[in-house]
Amino acid sequence: MFERLDDIPVRRAADGSGEFELTLEVEVDCVYTVAPVDGKQHRADFPPSPSPSPFPLPYRSRFFGEETAGTMDVTAINMPQNRSDQPLYFADQAGTFAVSSWGHPGPIGGAALVQVAPQRPVSWSGDLVPFTLIGDAMWQDVDVSANVALDFDIDCGGGFVAARVDSNGPGWGVRPAGIYFVVAAGGYWRLEPSLQNVADGNLSVSLAHGVDARFDPSPTGSFTRGVRVRLQVTGGQASGWVDGVAAFAGVNVSAVATHGFVALGTT
Repeated sequence: MFERLDDIPVRRAADGSGEFELTLEVEVDCVYTVAPVDGKQHRADFPPSPSPSPFPLPYRSRFFGEETAGTMDVTAINMPQNRSDQPLYFADQAGTFAVSSWGHPGPIGGAALVQVAPQRPVSWSGDLVPFTLIGDAMWQDVDVSANVALDFDIDCGGGFVAARVDSNGPGWGVRPAGIYFVVAAGGYWRLEPSLQNVADGNLSVSLAHGVDARFDPSPTGSFTRGVRVRLQVTGGQASGWVDGVAAFAGVNVSAVATHGFVALGTT
């Protein structure tokens, strides 16, 4: 939360240097912003931050197709666009996601959630792949689905939906544990227990993996295919579908994560 503090007097330094100084007492785990006030300007007074409350369900945004409590139903693509807007309640963790009206294979009037950063910037932390969070840190049983546009110009490009995304994960950087359902070009899919595994693509540690036989495993040319990706997590089990056909069912995820946010991302 944000808290307005008292004004701090600025005094001329006692060493005769002509500089000015101020004294600010800081507490741990807090972030402070200091700005000058010259007496002619007035600091804006904003209303107090709202009290903590559960994520508002049912939730609807301009690019959402359904308004169903407990189900996230969105469309996502991985292609920079000229026109965009910020989606409500999404918290980008790596990359930059915006709402675009680009005409893609999805059914929601050409609107999509787009990862608009064309390349990875210089980073102070070990962010791995672009992803954004939404929901509540205490969510447990969820059913999340998205229309994902797979760009076949990219050999291994794809997208994922995730549930129970919790904490930053071990070590340096952003490596949250969670249940990640990744679908890539060529119909390759995998179920991963952390964002580190999503980035590494090491099938030996995947919870499940396979290939959808309806896809061309070696597509040629440049085109985009829209697929429906759905992940359902109930208790200690996870099931997933691609375009309505089960990819996996009842995979044991009880040791992965018990609660967390919903996430969307690209690879």
